[in-house]
Amino acid sequence: MLRGSIVALAMLACAGAAQAAEEEDFEVKDTSDLVMLCSVDPASEVYTAAINFCHGFAVGAFQYYSTLETLAPGNKFVCITEPRMSRNDAIAAFVEWVKPKTELHGQPAVDSLFAWLTATYPCPK
Repeated sequence: MLRGSIVALAMLACAGAAQAAEEEDFEVKDTSDLVMLCSVDPASEVYTAAINFCHGFAVGAFQYYSTLETLAPGNKFVCITEPRMSRNDAIAAFVEWVKPKTELHGQPAVDSLFAWLTATYPCPK
């Protein structure tokens, strides 16, 4: 219910605008949708909605992972190092990493996000 409301609000914010990102991108059916939202042109009328959705998606996914890791210690596979990248830099790095990996574009966005996190911040063996 909450997810549907957030998607509806984001879509309403974009209604009628000339867009690089399309309304259906806000459904984030796959990685290509997330990449579209995370890399929308700052001059676009949907920039604020798209970039906020992108950041919210990424932060929510990582917070969920962090919560699960505290519930099941020993299953950690992402180890963020200090100093941490800014959120903007992390999103930009994810987008640059995933764009040429076309085999990931049809995959669930959260899987691609964690593939990048695992490649970028692997835990020591």
